[in-house]
Amino acid sequence: VQEKARILRELARVADETNGPRRTTVFYLSTLGTTLDGKPYLLPGDAKPDDPSTWMTLDEVLQPLRRSNAERLLILDVRPVASPRSVLPTEDV
Repeated sequence: VQEKARILRELARVADETNGPRRTTVFYLSTLGTTLDGKPYLLPGDAKPDDPSTWMTLDEVLQPLRRSNAERLLILDVRPVASPRSVLPTEDV
């Protein structure tokens, strides 16, 4: 299970360790996603369906990557759900 804190900590660690002009790093994140008030959210393994503070914003994922001057490729494999309690697909996240 990938918890929110662990995912964000690992993104920051790898972004810091690969910082350099001749480095290329690929980040791959596969998760469920949803939107709330038009804002996309990624749902880590420990997300609580009724508590958006346990979800990850796209900015939280991108922030550590922005600190690095290395070339970066972020692959987001997001399966949209109507709500975190549902497994039925919905509109694009």
